[in-house]
Amino acid sequence: MAYNAIPTITTGDVATASWGNTYLKDNFAAGVPDIFTADGEVAIGTGANAAEAVAILDSSNRLTHEYGGMEFDASGVTTGDTVVGQSSGVIGLETAMTQGQAEAGSDTQVRGVTAERIKQAIAALAGGSDISARIYNDAAQSTANATLTTLVFDQERYDTDGLHDPGSNPGRLTVPAGQGGKYIVTGNVAWASNATGSRVVRIYKEGSDIVAENVNLGGTAGVLYMTVTTQIDLAATDYVELRVEQNSGGSLNVNASTSSDMREADFMMAKVLG
Repeated sequence: MAYNAIPTITTGDVATASWGNTYLKDNFAAGVPDIFTADGEVAIGTGANAAEAVAILDSSNRLTHEYGGMEFDASGVTTGDTVVGQSSGVIGLETAMTQGQAEAGSDTQVRGVTAERIKQAIAALAGGSDISARIYNDAAQSTANATLTTLVFDQERYDTDGLHDPGSNPGRLTVPAGQGGKYIVTGNVAWASNATGSRVVRIYKEGSDIVAENVNLGGTAGVLYMTVTTQIDLAATDYVELRVEQNSGGSLNVNASTSSDMREADFMMAKVLG
């Protein structure tokens, strides 16, 4: 149906039914509504008194990429998301890179990458990040004669990943979740002066397995310093403890450590990188 140019209306003209049908009804039908055939179309002028329908919206009424649109639901965007080309003619969202993806280095999608993720990827290439703790007790600990005693530690020199919980398990160093591997474990102990009997320092795994031991069979008139160390394969949530025993004939103290003297009652663990 063609468009009919509306004539100029002057004073005294009468709008008849024929005039209304020709210039209002027919022109409206010949205009925008008549050219639409599908959802998402808009009218585009193609010339004088002429228009055509163009589909610039998809079925969800989002602007198509041919006309500058993204064709994805922006309400789903969260912090770190990236708008990327997913395939030929298709644009969509990719979520931010996870730590696992950064460490694996196998993800091929374009994603939002933070400085933290870059650091994790570099650490993974270098063999992993620093996982370690060193703890001590700033008070002397009394040990009973001929009694195996688990030392406890109330201070931390450092603890990168919560290996030590001074509230719940003050005597333990525990492997964090996802951080199983080989660890170097070391304990330092200083016995109070006593020349009678032997001294034993051990590292225990999971409360029962002896993984390292240092024995001194003779007492000393001065302070006796002892160190025990080992390298051991530990799974996530495995824990180690430092235990001591003496047979001086009575109670005997393990001396307190200080911020500057780390020989007395220090316990440490570090993951082996590489």
